[in-house]
Amino acid sequence: MDKVSSSTSKPLLENVISSLPKPNNLYTCIKDEAVGDCYNTHQVFDLSSTGSITIPTEKSFSAYHPLVLFALKNTGLEAQKISIKRLSTTSYQTVFQDTILLANYGDRTYTITPEKDTQLALRFHAPLNHTSFYQGADNGFFLSQGACAKPGSYRTFLKQGNTLLSYFNNCDNSLSMTLDFNSEYMYLWLVDYRLDSGKFPRFTLGDGFFNYKNEYFSLGQGYPNISGFKEFQYPETLFSNVTDIESKLSSPNLVQTFTIVPPHPEYQDKGKKNFTITQDSENEGVALYRNFTVITLPNSWYSIAIKEIKNTGENTSASVQYSNILPSLWKIHTQGNGVIKFNESYDKQWGIYGSLSDIILGKELPNKHVRCDDYFNCFTLEKGEAAQYIFYWPEKLNVLGWGVTALFALLFSLFGRRAS
Repeated sequence: MDKVSSSTSKPLLENVISSLPKPNNLYTCIKDEAVGDCYNTHQVFDLSSTGSITIPTEKSFSAYHPLVLFALKNTGLEAQKISIKRLSTTSYQTVFQDTILLANYGDRTYTITPEKDTQLALRFHAPLNHTSFYQGADNGFFLSQGACAKPGSYRTFLKQGNTLLSYFNNCDNSLSMTLDFNSEYMYLWLVDYRLDSGKFPRFTLGDGFFNYKNEYFSLGQGYPNISGFKEFQYPETLFSNVTDIESKLSSPNLVQTFTIVPPHPEYQDKGKKNFTITQDSENEGVALYRNFTVITLPNSWYSIAIKEIKNTGENTSASVQYSNILPSLWKIHTQGNGVIKFNESYDKQWGIYGSLSDIILGKELPNKHVRCDDYFNCFTLEKGEAAQYIFYWPEKLNVLGWGVTALFALLFSLFGRRAS
């Protein structure tokens, strides 16, 4: 294991991480001598916990001069050597095939009446096809290579149990899988992860011509405040200790996040793509990953939605009128009780105020701004309340600045008229 960065505010964490083993990745490719692409989708294998591997080809092929290529994919200053023993191949023949035609039933609507405090979940059988990818226990990734550009920066990947740990300082780190792609299909992309330090990772998918995805993890799932995350976000103190760091780092608790890549048949894009997860930070970045999955789904599923068709309880009597005075300032008139939900991630710096003067004085109405649906900004309104204002507190200086500017402009105009 090579020594990691020396310019860190978390030396104990760095020492614990530097003691972990690195992934021992082997790149494999089954191909024809005259063909550039590999016939096997599973191309990278982590040999850290296994002494043998099976390299499957997901589809049948004919090769005049078949080749099996091996290459060691080291990480940083890792030294590797390999001995290949008992290499064998097994071929299979198709004994039966059939075509199944699924009827198109068109759009359908189902009414569900859940019990109180019941969470709704959509479950389906995972498809087994040539266009889906499931990470096996011995599958590795294509990882970031080379040194970081900034002086004193560093990046590497290590193994923490059965998870891949990404560590870097003042740099970025990426892992990817190169998969077949067809823009006519809809893709569901999933991964289990835990963010311990740094910015949230991002799903990225594109090739320079078409950019299909560049999205932070866990949008709509609690971003940016997820329980159990960012245990090492802040500098260490006198109370930090190795035992506590090792316990937190080895915790098996990861959460699943996902994104949907919508179909774009107009692109007619059928080239291979790098499904990439990337994270960057100007300080230490620590994240763990497992169960990288890409699934193709029916395009008609892209419009699936769960919609509330009738409110219950006190919210049914709420009548709300609103106006957007500034991007950070809303004026609300309400009759009856209700909840206003903003379609954006929760930020505690939003607040609800009784008047414009309350905004200037910072007198926020208590217990009115809440998180709802694990993600969104929500504001509760009660019967009998007059006009109220929803305001984003960091914009206070900008609002005051515009107010002062308007006041001086008004005074200048009045004095100018008197002088004339």
